[in-house]
Amino acid sequence: TRALIEASAVPWATTSANLAGQPAAADAEGASAALGGVVDWVVDAGPAGGTPSSVVDARGGTLVVLREGMLGRETLEKASKTR
Repeated sequence: TRALIEASAVPWATTSANLAGQPAAADAEGASAALGGVVDWVVDAGPAGGTPSSVVDARGGTLVVLREGMLGRETLEKASKTR
C-alpha cells in the first residue's frame, strides 16, 4: 500500500470505509460491499484494527461531530475552542 501511495505522487486522505451512519468496514471485502459501487477501487491492506477515526465538520462557526471515534466529542470540542 505504501508503495502505491508513493508511486501516485499525490497525497491521500483516508478514513474508515463506510457510508454516513453505518458501521466501519473491517476489511476490503466489507468496504466494497458497503460502498456498493460508489468508489472506483479499494486498496486491500489487510484487516483494519483499532477504533475508527473521528470525523468533524469544521465549516462555519460551529464544530459538528459527524462520527465520534478515537477522539471523543469532549476532546474535539475543547480543541476547537483553542483556535
